[in-house]
Order: sequence, then structure tokens, then C-alpha cells
Amino acid sequence: MARLLPHSEAAFAAQAPLPARTEPDPVAPVRLQGRMTPNGYQAENSAWKPFLTYPDKRLGTRADGSPRLAGRDPMQIPIETLRKAGHPKRSTAALVRALVNPNAQHTGNEEGDPIGPLECIRGYRDIPAYCDTCAGSAHLRRKCATIDCPFWAFRTGRNPHNPKRGVKPQFGGKKSPMGAEIRDEAEAGATSVAEADFQPQNAL
Repeated sequence: MARLLPHSEAAFAAQAPLPARTEPDPVAPVRLQGRMTPNGYQAENSAWKPFLTYPDKRLGTRADGSPRLAGRDPMQIPIETLRKAGHPKRSTAALVRALVNPNAQHTGNEEGDPIGPLECIRGYRDIPAYCDTCAGSAHLRRKCATIDCPFWAFRTGRNPHNPKRGVKPQFGGKKSPMGAEIRDEAEAGATSVAEADFQPQNAL
């Protein structure tokens, strides 16, 4: 069995380069409004999948034997590509509103409640803790291929639209002061998604 990389930003190290192909048409800002198909969940921005994900054998294989997909590091995706793929610059309040829209998929437990306490999300640094409760671990959060989730491009706790990205590599690297509260409330009152339940979303 292949060794998984540590739970750090180094988990993005082996991602494949961006494809050399014509970009699809731009899409509206994502709101997790994909649909279920016979082949699984189809994201609303699925045409952009090659630009936002890459095959990663360490996540296992799909029924047809091909590797599951892992999400790319949003800090390494061109800002214009993110914008066209449905991930424009948005405030955390706008991201939360998009996530809790009534048509969103996979955002809650069996009772329809959010997976974690969204009211605790007050900045980009608070998003990874929420995503950890959804994915089941920090490692799977970094590998997340649910590309139509509003939080997807911000799941590292950094703003990929910040003009200083790459100039100040540690920008956004501080831990969230709300992280412990988010995790504690999620464990106390919400049903987390187990790794086994999470991986099928990566299968597309």
C-alpha cells in the first residue's frame, strides 16, 4: 500500500500539472447544486474538473479501475481559472450563504442540519476546521474533489485570490481561533462524514 503524505500542505506535492487544453465556458459561482447521476454525483462545474482535480492512486480506484480524483491546491491554480470555474473572490459571509442555500447537496446530516457550526466561521482561517468535520480528516480535506462546494477553493484557510499569494507563502497560515469550537460543536451535535462515505464523492 502506498504511503500517504503527512497531513500538511506537502500533501499537494504530487499533484499533476494543469492540463494543456482549451478551458470550458465560465460558470456561475458554485452553490453545491450538482445532481446525482447513474455514475454518481455530478458537480455543477464538472466541465472544469481537469483544471481543479487530478488522478491520485493513493486514494484508491474507481469501479472501472481508474484512480480516484483529488482536489488541486487552490493556491497553485491561476486566479482567472478559479473565477471562471465558479470560485470567484467572495467574503466568508457570502460563502456561508452559498453553502446553506436550500438546494445545496451533501451539506448536512440526516436531519438536514449543517455538518458543523457555520456561525463560527468568521474568516477564511475558520473554514478548514469545518471542512475537516465534513471530510473526516485534514488529509481528506486537502484531497477534497467536491469542486462545486463554495468552501472548496478556501479549504486551506487561505484566500487564493489574494494578490500576495506566492509573495508571502505563509499568508493565511495561522491557526483559526474558532477551530476548536467548530470541531467541538460538530462532534457534540452533528454527524461527521466517515472517510468511507466521503471517498465516493471523489470518484467522479
